[in-house]
Amino acid sequence: MTALIINNIHLKKYKGVKMLKRWINTEEFENEFRIKQSTQRKMRREGVLAYSKIGGFVFYDRNLIDKLLEDHNVNATAEKAG
Repeated sequence: MTALIINNIHLKKYKGVKMLKRWINTEEFENEFRIKQSTQRKMRREGVLAYSKIGGFVFYDRNLIDKLLEDHNVNATAEKAG
């Protein structure tokens, strides 16, 4: 298995398949999702955004981010009606 670093995103290459790393820090989260670190802090405080903290550093589990996005998915027909 080889690891690649492209635009601050660590990719793992396994048998020709590139996979994003599971844990990302606040800066990577901001770059990928365009949510500022101050907004992330507010979301963490309000319990909206799950995180892990080690030695003052905050990390987000990409699986939980995906779940958050899925849980807040808005159906196009529902948005038209509301």
